[in-house]
Amino acid sequence: MKIVHPDINMQIDFEDKTCCIWTIESPELLLNYITELQEQVIGNEGKFVLSDENEILSFKKDMSLILSPLEIDYNDKKFINELFKEIKDIVQSGELYENYVFVKSELVKLMERISESNDYPLQYSEELEVSSLLKMMQVKFDFQDTNYFERLITFVQLSQRLLRKKILIFVNLSSFLSENQLVELEKIAKYEQIKILLINSYQLNYSFSYKWYIIDVDGSEIY
Repeated sequence: MKIVHPDINMQIDFEDKTCCIWTIESPELLLNYITELQEQVIGNEGKFVLSDENEILSFKKDMSLILSPLEIDYNDKKFINELFKEIKDIVQSGELYENYVFVKSELVKLMERISESNDYPLQYSEELEVSSLLKMMQVKFDFQDTNYFERLITFVQLSQRLLRKKILIFVNLSSFLSENQLVELEKIAKYEQIKILLINSYQLNYSFSYKWYIIDVDGSEIY
């Protein structure tokens, strides 16, 4: 997998690596490149190109950009919508379908009784989608994550399994993780078959085998 930009001589080429670190020491360039990536991730045009084995990939579909690593949330709308789709398929194609039909019937009966005991004319739908039932029950993930790193690992796993993301870009995540945690993060990402690019605003000295790309404060490229 590669990320290229016409204004940057180097190519961020993962080759056989799962994780790469891109340090941009120039505040101006850091802001410019992150802003451009952000625009492309939401579907707007930009000059970055993401490819894998000569296939051009979609920034919006295949990539997530996490600007605030401490605010990762796998119970946000994107993840929950995909979770509901999976549950809906399970309910409608398996032995749970009869239970679902029974529950829906009982809810309709309840609404009929509520309507009859009410002084006002009421209108309601007798069609209750699985997703509506899940929302009513406030279904969400309940992983027993005890610390930030565990939440991060869960986020990476669900990004691939539910959202089918091929690459995650974290801004300054390295500042919050130890060297051992970064090594473990790479192992998890490799197992999940998802790439991770860590964008840093300053150079960190680690001994592990991530690929490094650097744009120094003067805009010079080191790789």
